Amino acid sequence: MVYLSPKQIEKGSDIFERFVMQPALRLKAVLDCAGVDLIFHDCSQLNPFMVRQFGERVHPAILRVPKDVVLFGNLPTKNFYSDTVVPVERVRELTLEPIENKRKAGHPHIVGSECDVLYVPESAAAIERKLDVMLTCGR
Repeated sequence: MVYLSPKQIEKGSDIFERFVMQPALRLKAVLDCAGVDLIFHDCSQLNPFMVRQFGERVHPAILRVPKDVVLFGNLPTKNFYSDTVVPVERVRELTLEPIENKRKAGHPHIVGSECDVLYVPESAAAIERKLDVMLTCGR
């Protein structure tokens, strides 16, 4: 029997990695080989670190999380400089889809940019137009 203490984990204990993540990753590998999607249900006992680990590393097809967890969706803002790669209408679609899905799920949510917005001087007008669409659509 193992007790998972968030305080221990925050101080660097590998207990979550050894007893939760490694078995979950082994199970995920078996499911992937069988062509089966993983649906992960969180009964509200996970902290944000744990949810992030499951989402990023185990990458289930569905990750159910508590209603008080804020979901973040990011748009490919590094490519906003290009109308070929990301046209304005695609920005609208990419922005509205997560907003509508999160509202249906009843989750608080944020739709934002990737780590940054790539600035290309000759594409400044296109970038600003796309950022404006991203920030105003769905209101």
